[in-house]
Amino acid sequence: MSWSCTSTALTSFSWASACEAASPGCAVFRIALAPSSVGVPWMILKRLSNGNGQPFMDALADDARWTVMGASPWSRTYEGKSTIMDDLMRPLFSQFVDRYTARATRVIAEDDVVVIEARGQVTTKSGKPYPRPTATSRFEDGKVLHLTEYLDTELVTEALETPTTG
Repeated sequence: MSWSCTSTALTSFSWASACEAASPGCAVFRIALAPSSVGVPWMILKRLSNGNGQPFMDALADDARWTVMGASPWSRTYEGKSTIMDDLMRPLFSQFVDRYTARATRVIAEDDVVVIEARGQVTTKSGKPYPRPTATSRFEDGKVLHLTEYLDTELVTEALETPTTG
């Protein structure tokens, strides 16, 4: 299957070019981001495709909220960057045996909201693949304020151990 990148960009930034560079085959739809927020999602996508999640963590606002939808042991709203790190990211990434990468397949953005449909790739310690899902993010001044993650709760239950925080 072949995707074509199209954009009705309302800024001078070319999301179609940026998306294609970050993840070949990525489709881009309506873009109307504030200029200060435009480069951050692209840079995050580019780095994640190479297995570098640090730019995403750097872009999380100190008062960020991350909501994991569904009814899994991971499902809840994580309030604040330190809680996201301690209760979500560290327990999650401690279950991976290789480097997590993500490749965007579709980006939809309007105003300060970016919807990223991506296919993550990583293997858990149980030997099962864990493809990360679609998420919506709200950006302001280049920072992620709120992220909502939509996932397959059955897959989460099968592939991941119940999180432990401490």
